[in-house]
Amino acid sequence: MKTNKNKIKMQEDVLALELAVGLGDTKSLQYYQSVTKKHEEKILREIFNKVRAMPDGKIKKTRGALFNYLLQLKTQKTPTTNENQNNNCD
Repeated sequence: MKTNKNKIKMQEDVLALELAVGLGDTKSLQYYQSVTKKHEEKILREIFNKVRAMPDGKIKKTRGALFNYLLQLKTQKTPTTNENQNNNCD
């Protein structure tokens, strides 16, 4: 059991390092380690690839900041139909 947990942690650490290096943001390695624990690899790679493909001139701050912004957009909770109906009732 412990070996499986170690393997998962090592995979998360490798992905975090790949994200940090690939986005030119190694100073924020701890941030990437935290997001690899919270989010699926598929989502992280999707956003990573989108940010890496973006031309430099289109990025206002840094690739790391853009990654963080897109991850927040992708993972923020969207209201359910019932919540929308409740908000529209006076």
